[in-house]
Amino acid sequence: VACSDSRVPVEELLGAGIGDIFVIRVAGNVCMTDETGSVDYAVAHLHVPLVVVLGHTGCGAVTAAVKHSPEHGSLTRLLAHIDEPVQEVRRKHPDLNGDALLNAAIEANVWRSIEDLITHSNSVRGAICDNQTRIEGAIYDLDTGEVRWLGPHPKQADLMVASSDDGFE
Repeated sequence: VACSDSRVPVEELLGAGIGDIFVIRVAGNVCMTDETGSVDYAVAHLHVPLVVVLGHTGCGAVTAAVKHSPEHGSLTRLLAHIDEPVQEVRRKHPDLNGDALLNAAIEANVWRSIEDLITHSNSVRGAICDNQTRIEGAIYDLDTGEVRWLGPHPKQADLMVASSDDGFE
């Protein structure tokens, strides 16, 4: 699951060719209903062994959430979803601002998307429990071209137990 930003060429970054990986692209690499359903398909029917949530530096969607940019229509709902991890970063690190705040928010947004996948998908949880699939976070640095691997969600075990699978609002 990667951002729809064209500066993040997922197949190229991961050294994959046509048909090698199943890519879901959406602004801000969020995992709401449609994205989670797509991951469900990849896990349940294609038996993918690894799900990666790939954020990137300079993400416009996360930047808009950090700056409280006025938006309209469906974009408002998407940014509201990203605003939750942004506010979490602000609460935990009130001293952060500028690029430091944005970078922390980008990472928190990756963790939020992984959390959403785990808590809203029986297929994903089942595949994790059966050791058939792993979920890991990563952040692509637009300036250096490097991918920083974050690994699995630090609270994955707790998320597996507390999962609700009751969908998104």
